[in-house]
Amino acid sequence: MEWEKEDILKELYSYFSKDKDVEETGEINQEISDSLNIDTPFENRGSVTVDGIDYVIIQNEEESVRIATNQVKADLEDDPQLFNQTWLQDFIYIGECDKDIMVSEEENYIREMVTEDSENEIFENEEDKKKWIDEIVKEKLKEYEEGFEDPINYFVNEQGMFSVADLMTQSWINIDVEKAAEDAVQLDGWPHFLSHYDGEYEETENGLIIFRDC
Repeated sequence: MEWEKEDILKELYSYFSKDKDVEETGEINQEISDSLNIDTPFENRGSVTVDGIDYVIIQNEEESVRIATNQVKADLEDDPQLFNQTWLQDFIYIGECDKDIMVSEEENYIREMVTEDSENEIFENEEDKKKWIDEIVKEKLKEYEEGFEDPINYFVNEQGMFSVADLMTQSWINIDVEKAAEDAVQLDGWPHFLSHYDGEYEETENGLIIFRDC
């Protein structure tokens, strides 16, 4: 069904007038006509009032999932602390630009430490010493870079540099909001994020979604 006002009105008339007498039907239809609002240019969502109760209407369930997913993405970007942090940990990552900066800084630190350690070693010449330092730095830096693939395991569990809570506040920790939002809606269902009154919804004969507004 196309998101056209005439189609929506017919669907609502039919849905809300079930088991009503002629007089009631006329009153309900008039209330629907007067209150229907679908002036939402970016979403196939609207509102209507029936018997003094406000309802949200959405074109179909597919649109409901899309709208809920977008809502979760916006909430994740605005305030990720609203969500279960254990669940959210599966969707964090370090961006490529931050990786480059962190690797560069870590390489300087590692090289300094390894160079100091080299003073306790015996080498035939300076070239062998430099080669030894380079190999150790390369090995440790590789381990550091591999840790980026699982930041919590590396920085929290293995290195003990942060607690999980502290790690999540670091400027170089990002959240894959797209994947996280899709997972959240799949796990909890779209009504959890849109139907705030009671988490329930109904579907009309032609697939229009209706639920009570909060």
